[in-house]
Amino acid sequence: MLGIARDQIARGNNQYAPAQGFPILREAVARHQRDYYDMDVDPDTEVLITVGATEALTAAIIGLVEPHEDVIVLEPYFDSYAAAIALAGTHRIAVPLAPNNNSWNLDITALRDAITPQTRMIIVNSPHNPTGAVFSKEAITELCALATEHDLIVVNDEVYEHMLFDDTTHRPIATYDRYARTNTSALSVLALSNQLSLTP
Repeated sequence: MLGIARDQIARGNNQYAPAQGFPILREAVARHQRDYYDMDVDPDTEVLITVGATEALTAAIIGLVEPHEDVIVLEPYFDSYAAAIALAGTHRIAVPLAPNNNSWNLDITALRDAITPQTRMIIVNSPHNPTGAVFSKEAITELCALATEHDLIVVNDEVYEHMLFDDTTHRPIATYDRYARTNTSALSVLALSNQLSLTP
């Protein structure tokens, strides 16, 4: 990686990138989604490259949630969620995960109880950090139904999509039937640095 970076800098490729990201990288992201999840993603209109997943999450919250609205997070959660929500001037509502057969899963009852008319977004982190849990298909299906019923945006933090244990499989929320037809309802956040173990 360092050699490639040095080579690109020596070639003069060290200026600002296009705001949406280089086309070759957007195309690679779209190809990844197609190859792994059979998703048809348009690299020109549905892929945005950011400087890390935290920037993507922060931009999504600031851009899609009004200051008087609520964002639900699943506890425990990555500390940057709280910072991004505070920066946006929105309200953070934490819903604890439920123990499930030596792992963790969504507590759909608690999630339902946390939704109010002020709720605008739910941030899901699956595969989950720090537990490693991959939420069940049944729980995600119920989450999708709740989000559809209340017209909520679901942001799925999928930075650990390829770090799976015990023969679990990951499936983006955007592939579930309710969201496959509505591209604006579910956002996926991916991170190359996590997949390649480039973070300290």
